[in-house]
Amino acid sequence: APPTDIEQWDADIVSMAANYLNSTGNVLFHCRGGVGRAGLLACNLLSTICQFSNHQSIIDFVRDRRDKRCVESRNQEDFVQKFYNYTNMKILFDLLDKGI
Repeated sequence: APPTDIEQWDADIVSMAANYLNSTGNVLFHCRGGVGRAGLLACNLLSTICQFSNHQSIIDFVRDRRDKRCVESRNQEDFVQKFYNYTNMKILFDLLDKGI
């Protein structure tokens, strides 16, 4: 099942992975099967560090490069969408705080 607290997930997992990736250039995600939860995390990380036109394009990107089964369930797809929207709102609020 996807995480229940999006802000906690971002702070504890996604931001940590992004910081690690920025400092080392590498990060590895894996779960039991290597596609569902790992794909969810990969999509969330890409939402944070890359620009995509929508959440489905992130899912398609990960599926094209890893496995067509990445992000296995509708609940996981919905969470990718929620996280995509969350990261875009964070960016917007950061810009507003900076007066841009």
